[in-house]
Amino acid sequence: MKKHFYFFILIIPLIFLFSARAQQLPTINVTYKNNPSDGYIFLANYGSATAGVNYLLILDKQGRIIFAKSFPYTMNGSLLDFKVLPNNKYSFFNSKMNQHYILDKNFNIINTVKAKNGYSPNNHELVMSEDNKYFIIADETRSIDMSKIVSGGNTNAQVTGNVIQGIDSNDNLIFEWKILDHIPITDHAGDLTAPSFDFAHTNSLFLDTDSSILLCNPALNEITRVSLKDGRIIWRFGLNSNGNQFTFVNDTLGFIFQHSVNRLHNGNLTLFDNGLGRYARAVEYEIDENLKTAKLVFQYRHNPDVTGPSMGSVIRLPNGNTFIGWGSANKMTEVDTNGNCVFEATFPNTTYRALKYDIPNPIAHLISGTTEVCRGEIATYTATPFANSAYSWNITNGTIVSGQGTNEVTVRWTTNGTGVVKLTKANSQNQKDIFLIYVNILPAPDLKMIVEKNCKEVRFIDSTQNVINRLWSFGDGDTSVLPEINHFYGASGSFNVSLKVMNNYGCYDSNIVNLIVPDTPKADFYIDSVVCVNQYVTVTNNTFNADNFYWNFGNSATSDVKNPLPFFFDSAGIYHVKLIASNSGCMDSIIQTVNVYSNPKAYFVFDKICQGVRFTDSSLNHLNQVWDLGDGQFSSSGRFEHIYKLPGSYQVKLKVFNSMGCVDSSIRTIFIPAPPKADFSLDSVVCEGQNVHISNQSTNADTFYWDLGNSVNSNLKDPLPYFYDKSGTFEVRLVASGSNCFDTMKKSVLVYPNPKAEFGFSEICHGALFYDSSLNHNDLVWDFGDGSTSTSAIVRHFYNGPGNYEVKLKVVDHHGCADSVVHSVMIPPAPKAYFSTDPVVCVNEEITIQNNSVFAGYFLWDFGDTRTSFLSTPEPFSYSKPGSYQIKLIASDSFCSDSFFQTIVVAPDPEVIFNSFQLSDSSIQFIDFSTISSGSVIYWVWNFGDGSTSAERNPVHSFSSPGVYWVELCVSSDAGCVSCEKKSFVLKSNGTEQPESEDMITIFPNPNHGIFTVSLSKIPDFILIINMLGEEVLKVKPQTETEIIDLSGQPNGFYLLKLIIDGREQTFRLIKM
Repeated sequence: MKKHFYFFILIIPLIFLFSARAQQLPTINVTYKNNPSDGYIFLANYGSATAGVNYLLILDKQGRIIFAKSFPYTMNGSLLDFKVLPNNKYSFFNSKMNQHYILDKNFNIINTVKAKNGYSPNNHELVMSEDNKYFIIADETRSIDMSKIVSGGNTNAQVTGNVIQGIDSNDNLIFEWKILDHIPITDHAGDLTAPSFDFAHTNSLFLDTDSSILLCNPALNEITRVSLKDGRIIWRFGLNSNGNQFTFVNDTLGFIFQHSVNRLHNGNLTLFDNGLGRYARAVEYEIDENLKTAKLVFQYRHNPDVTGPSMGSVIRLPNGNTFIGWGSANKMTEVDTNGNCVFEATFPNTTYRALKYDIPNPIAHLISGTTEVCRGEIATYTATPFANSAYSWNITNGTIVSGQGTNEVTVRWTTNGTGVVKLTKANSQNQKDIFLIYVNILPAPDLKMIVEKNCKEVRFIDSTQNVINRLWSFGDGDTSVLPEINHFYGASGSFNVSLKVMNNYGCYDSNIVNLIVPDTPKADFYIDSVVCVNQYVTVTNNTFNADNFYWNFGNSATSDVKNPLPFFFDSAGIYHVKLIASNSGCMDSIIQTVNVYSNPKAYFVFDKICQGVRFTDSSLNHLNQVWDLGDGQFSSSGRFEHIYKLPGSYQVKLKVFNSMGCVDSSIRTIFIPAPPKADFSLDSVVCEGQNVHISNQSTNADTFYWDLGNSVNSNLKDPLPYFYDKSGTFEVRLVASGSNCFDTMKKSVLVYPNPKAEFGFSEICHGALFYDSSLNHNDLVWDFGDGSTSTSAIVRHFYNGPGNYEVKLKVVDHHGCADSVVHSVMIPPAPKAYFSTDPVVCVNEEITIQNNSVFAGYFLWDFGDTRTSFLSTPEPFSYSKPGSYQIKLIASDSFCSDSFFQTIVVAPDPEVIFNSFQLSDSSIQFIDFSTISSGSVIYWVWNFGDGSTSAERNPVHSFSSPGVYWVELCVSSDAGCVSCEKKSFVLKSNGTEQPESEDMITIFPNPNHGIFTVSLSKIPDFILIINMLGEEVLKVKPQTETEIIDLSGQPNGFYLLKLIIDGREQTFRLIKM
């Protein structure tokens, strides 16, 4: 789908090129910056791309991207070696297209450079001379029999060698040099026995002079200088090179798998030492090409160390600084002449080289516009127009006013800091050039104008920060440049006041406000001139031409409302009430006097009595008083007692008067509680030791006294549960008190005696027999400690397992009085019978039994053949007859027993039967006829009496000489039972081997399945077939020289065929399968 998608974009109008999601540029992370040198950094993505895209990148000295170029899908491979060439040109290598590209000053592709003569392209280097000649690296592959060169070498090793080619501006090949033709293959620093290897891996070229070129060969660990005139090697340089011609006077490390060789103007060499196996570094050597010496005069090792297994670059800048690309470490560093870091950055993708050039801005002719503005300003940015190109602008910290989609855009800058103008230009081939301008957005002044009106005099304050110039215009023809000024207006009215300021960045701001200058107010009000303390006073405001008011009532109280709420004075005296009326800073005031007289002080005390109160008037500075007692009754006495008919809350008010008519009153709430009522409930019938619970149900009481009838007293509201330790009738008395009153209540408790619980038990198998021995009870219940219960007086209980069980007996009499007792009962484990022995034995084989029973002390064995034993472990025994025997074990203790059975199979011994017949003067055929009553014979061992043995069932054995031999056969059954038999055999010299004669016989096939053919040179008298038991099973009188014999009805095995010819016998062996 991706290929179709890109194809679609290429054929639609350019206006839609930016409809897809914008591509995201790689993030350059600048980790250190301290006055880096002028110039621009050139990078190219190597490996995976950001958001699916690889870029050619140019960074300014601050590490910011100012230019990026991407290519359509068809060209989107890894990009390498983006660099500056002479004559305003640039170049890079595209891994997908496998060729070098030449760009003009506008970064348009104007040429491609490819390897000539069919050689494979190499992505490492293109260099260009001032006269437009290109030098590149190509690859060739040769098949070499390395076994003739090194031990263990591959006979068909594929060796890659580099080819240096020079190409003129007309694409003609003007130079070609092959490294495999000039350097011994054994100088390769890698494994010479590998099936394939890259001999030199040339990765860098430097045009040393018009007549020579420097080659960086990391697989040789050397720099090679080659003549461009005749191709000869001028010298080879590298401490770790097999062909090194130089003496390194102060460097014991040398360089390993190096990159990026350059010749400085002073003749020194710089290169990137990848340092495989240790650390990477940038180095500079001072070399004497006549004396062939090399001196290390500069090196930079990163802290912490960087390991760069591949790629890397070093370039010396005009000011003496060194710019280092750390290759696969994704890092670039600039250091000064003292080795101090002045710039370092990382990036997300690997770059083959990071190169810095001290050149003018390479995109200045392609996009232009101001790089410093004030916030809020509008600026225009213009790109050089190109035919068939589409433009898309993106602005950071600003907004586009106009021009989106054209080559010129107008921007309003809205935020302090760094603004970014990003232009993406795409052509009809969907090659995208991205230009970035970084704009310093200066802070505009944040104007702060303060206006403080005071009637017709106004104070103007400019509190704007960092102002170096300002201008006030007051709207009445007057102006000022002061930061603070008081200005007087001659008349009321409306005035437009303006302020314009400029800050220390040269940025401006201004503001205009409308100022209203008001008329002068007239203050006036009415108030009572004579009042009492705490008497509410009302004022009437009669002021005109005022918007704001301030009241001071002479008692520290103030107000800013036009008509204050009624208020009072809380102390006697003469008070001056003042009103200030104002309007936009203009004001007027008036003062009036108020005489405030003291009030009497009302106060009374009281003492409670039962259902009543004693009142006393304690007021000050009064002539008379009036009581309101809250129950409809009144009094004018100074001291008296009053009885309330009902309990409850009563609000009592005392009001007193003085000679000026001033009044004071005191109100207090009197609570008349209800009289106490003693009452309680309790358990009236209980047993000895049973808790008695009392519930106090008294009302209107807060103090209590209890007499429990057993010499125990309590002052708690509810006594704690208690018990009587003997039977009888007991009287309980309660005295409840409250509100100076008390009440009494009495009740009785009847206490019954308790029964006495006890039981005994005896042990039985898996349990115990329990019996009740309690006194004075009617009912009982057992809890056996395993979740089981019973109500029987005598009970036999069985437990599921051994252990200690807490057995509880609870007894109850007819009053419900109870007692209980708990005893611990130990239930021992029951015996478990078990034994082990061999399940299968042979007749008369000794049998041993292992008794594995537990928890048993007595044993009875039954061996299944009338024999028994009472031993814990029986003596070894055996069975004389085959068969199955069941062995039974009964294991027991004092109460319980258990049984276990196991059947033993007694297997029979096999019966050994064998025979033989002599086949020749030296060999005998032995035949096994052994049998067994059950099972089968599976193993045979023959001992032939001459030191030889055999494990075959029916072996043929050759003896060294005639004589008598004792032959023994031992057989074993599938049950492992063994029997042996020994016999003597006589080996005769006239055996059954067919003598040499003219009576030729052929038996075919042999072995056979029962039917075979006998061919004779002469018709015999008879043909006899004899089995291994010596029995004649077939006799035939042939009629012709060829006879077909049928033994299909006979069992498989060995047979003898006898021929009787003219009275002579000849014997042959047959095998039926």
